Amino acid sequence: MIDRETFRELLQPLVTMRRAKFDVADWTVYYRVLAEIPASLLEAAVIEAARAEQTFMEQPGELLAYAERVRQARLAASPWQPCDDCAALKGFIEITDSEGVKRLQPCACKQRHRAQLEASDIPLRALIGSPKARVDDAIDWHQVPARVDPRALPAPARRVLTDVKTIAREHTMPKAFTPQTDLDGQPLPERRR
Repeated sequence: MIDRETFRELLQPLVTMRRAKFDVADWTVYYRVLAEIPASLLEAAVIEAARAEQTFMEQPGELLAYAERVRQARLAASPWQPCDDCAALKGFIEITDSEGVKRLQPCACKQRHRAQLEASDIPLRALIGSPKARVDDAIDWHQVPARVDPRALPAPARRVLTDVKTIAREHTMPKAFTPQTDLDGQPLPERRR
């Protein structure tokens, strides 16, 4: 977590450049939203924001989105390379336990890579589900055809579609349901006309 003084030093150039008037409340809101970002990522996010062609001060969520893009770029720039022991199993090694059962265990090279990323202030977890990401992943259900290939949808939409199918499967009418029976399959009383 960044201390307030460092945070102010990192954000002040952008505030000055945008000619924004920040009072105590503004600084507090920005600090509470952005304090969990490592200082190197926040600094890179401020630089990215300064390069953007806009004249108004970015909202805290926009700065989070910049930091997330920088984080993803840094992760892509330092990919994990498997060692000879785990290349075939993509990061896992096969071990045999005391009962003679073969099991998979994460390789030490993968754990070292994760430790190197964490030591260089690159968080392994996403900072946010950025507002842009939510808009990009959203689906206009009016434009979705009746039959959808779930593999063609973005991952969040696939989860939603799968959840909807599961709910529909669990809450279908009984097979014996007809207009003359109730939901339990029992005959309805005769109606007099």
